[in-house]
Amino acid sequence: MKRRETEREIEEREDAEMRRKKAESDRLYLLYQQEKEKQRTQDAQAISEYHLKQA
Repeated sequence: MKRRETEREIEEREDAEMRRKKAESDRLYLLYQQEKEKQRTQDAQAISEYHLKQA
């Protein structure tokens, strides 16, 4: 009985750790996507300004 409880506690801790790591990974990926979009916007603006100067 004690062994089964211990195994369940270990599994619960491992599951919690996996959820924590996934949440952190998701958060970092969202930050990456936001930075990528910000850079894309800045690049598009710079290109637009360049073309306006050429006209």
